[in-house]
Amino acid sequence: MEHQSKGVDNGLAAINLALATGNFGRPGAGYSTLTGQGNGQGGREVGQKATQLPGCREIEDPEDRAYICSVWGIREEELPHAGYPATLMIPAMLRKEIRACLLICSNPLVSLPDLHTAERAFRGLDFFVVIDPFLSETAELADVVLPGSLWAEEEGTTTSLEGRVMKYNQAVDPPAGRQDWQTICELARRLGKGQYFAYGSSRDIFDELRLCTRGARSDYWGITYEKIEAQGGVFWPCPSEEHPGTPRLYEERFGFPDGRARFHAVPYIPPAEEPDETYPFVLTTGRVIYHYLSGNQTRRIPFLREMAPYPWVELHEQVFWAPARADPQLRGAHRG
Repeated sequence: MEHQSKGVDNGLAAINLALATGNFGRPGAGYSTLTGQGNGQGGREVGQKATQLPGCREIEDPEDRAYICSVWGIREEELPHAGYPATLMIPAMLRKEIRACLLICSNPLVSLPDLHTAERAFRGLDFFVVIDPFLSETAELADVVLPGSLWAEEEGTTTSLEGRVMKYNQAVDPPAGRQDWQTICELARRLGKGQYFAYGSSRDIFDELRLCTRGARSDYWGITYEKIEAQGGVFWPCPSEEHPGTPRLYEERFGFPDGRARFHAVPYIPPAEEPDETYPFVLTTGRVIYHYLSGNQTRRIPFLREMAPYPWVELHEQVFWAPARADPQLRGAHRG
């Protein structure tokens, strides 16, 4: 429901409904939209979004900026301001506002709409680097492709939709002998910024994340690798190592100074595209159980490729039968 032109409004409307019916802060209640990625929640908590810093801090908030700069040892003016989300990066590339790109484990040439525009944007870059375990359709356009590592070849954490931080352990070594974090550190060193990426292990990175999120909404400060394994995961916020974590939010109060929740009025906005005579159908996207995201990994597995070798469109039978009944010349057209 959030993957629409009015996705934010949809989310707010659902939150309003949950608030009005008392479905927060008690067992069996709560609201979250399902994401398409296994660590979609954790990505936001490390500052993945173009408007955020680690801990779900806001990149334009002066206090949040000052705190993160103190952790990273940089001046405030060195910290960028809000950037473009992924969909708006494509037009920015076409306008030459973005002239170089480092892409990690993403395949926008398949996952983004308007394939031809996306391809033109990536081809027009001055320099394009892709880090990926496999040569995707997007990686084929890159000037340089660096080998990426898969989750089983790394050590780190992932966060579930419920806010449970879980640890996964490295099972095998990556074929290239280098994990993604090591590649990033080496790139930083060669670009003259190695002092900010002086990590010796994934634990070093996680410990910095703990410090970056201290006191923030998604507070990891009290979460350690040992605690995760002992408890089978730890729920944030967890403000100290003695704290057990917070399995359920909003039991006592909401995240506002007065502790009370806020309703948000959502005006009705029609869909960005309505059916018309030229395009009379309503199209909605779906998921294929055999493939994950763009299929850059799953389409290389023979069984999965055999079960779903290509995308398809499903149309209701009425699309074919109704015109046939109305016009004798169309009878049997559906068989083609």
